[in-house]
Amino acid sequence: MFQFIINDLTYAAENLPNTAANGRATAWAAKGVLAKVYLARSGWRKGGQRDAADLELAKEYAGDVCENSGLNLLPEYEDLFKYKFNNNEESLLAMQWVPMGDWGVCNTLLADLAFSTEVTGGVNVWGGGLNGTIDMLQQYELGDTIRRNATFFTHGSYYDYICIADGGYTYTGTVAPIKKGVVGGPDDDNDGYVESMKSPLNTYMLRLADVYLTYAEACLGNDATLSAGPGLTYFNKVRERAKVPVKSSITLDDIIRERRCEFSMEYCNWYDMVSWYCWQPQKMLDYFNNQLRGYTVDVINKDKQGYLHFGRYDSDGVTLLEGIDYYNPPGFEIVVTDDSDIFMPYPESDVIQNPLLKEDPVPYTFNE
Repeated sequence: MFQFIINDLTYAAENLPNTAANGRATAWAAKGVLAKVYLARSGWRKGGQRDAADLELAKEYAGDVCENSGLNLLPEYEDLFKYKFNNNEESLLAMQWVPMGDWGVCNTLLADLAFSTEVTGGVNVWGGGLNGTIDMLQQYELGDTIRRNATFFTHGSYYDYICIADGGYTYTGTVAPIKKGVVGGPDDDNDGYVESMKSPLNTYMLRLADVYLTYAEACLGNDATLSAGPGLTYFNKVRERAKVPVKSSITLDDIIRERRCEFSMEYCNWYDMVSWYCWQPQKMLDYFNNQLRGYTVDVINKDKQGYLHFGRYDSDGVTLLEGIDYYNPPGFEIVVTDDSDIFMPYPESDVIQNPLLKEDPVPYTFNE
């Protein structure tokens, strides 16, 4: 599996141009994905020790993108998720939707994510039941409001590019609906390109920030900590853009948390988790089983407003108290035990057509 992917991406990295028209893949995009593939393969079923040769290749390709592409992070994190910033220099690879296009070429995600017509200019949506979980929202450090409010509506957050005609929009609810992917309505700064199930926003497949964090993880390799070098530098560039303090050293736990905050609601987190599980299965089983899945928030500080959206605040109404002391556990238990809880089985219809899918994989020599 990995070799087939690597062969394709290596060919792409060697033959694609360094620059291309908007929406077209470049050699930098191919190298960024190739770094991620080598990093995943380095620890995949290797008994807890990442392969040194694969780590070196992951560092080589990620480092090439970070240090030689001439590309930079978009200065403002929230701009990444505005229509007018489609195909920015941080966007290495993204799905290009047809604004107001026919079914199959239009971005339908807006309707699934937006919690109310009040943030879409009256355009019909149905994402009101989707909210940030306690476990996800606790990943954000207290000062990480830029990424948090670009990803979830939280009480008191203000957006000058939504409901522009009304002077902007301030969220006053008590839960944390999804914000990332919600660009506003047709009369906001979207050139009228918003209808129900039609959004003009690109869907990222790979951002430069992803390559930065891939580089950091490859540099960490099998070590417990990374305390110097370019991997740490690029890890901190992601934090600097988010306006949170840089770190003098990082661990795998730091990388896991950083990736969750940086890429929440971009549909890549589970792939990270699976790769980490295949490298360090017991660590990730413990991680999964210690998440606060299904927990709800106690109602407290009734004289304060805005405390319900992701946890209890202390007496000043500002500081988030971490831990589970103020949360109600669910009335059920979710336990992740082994591969059967991580990997989906082949669809039955596919197995009926090709019973060999149930057999163990065999070595295969790929053509050059």
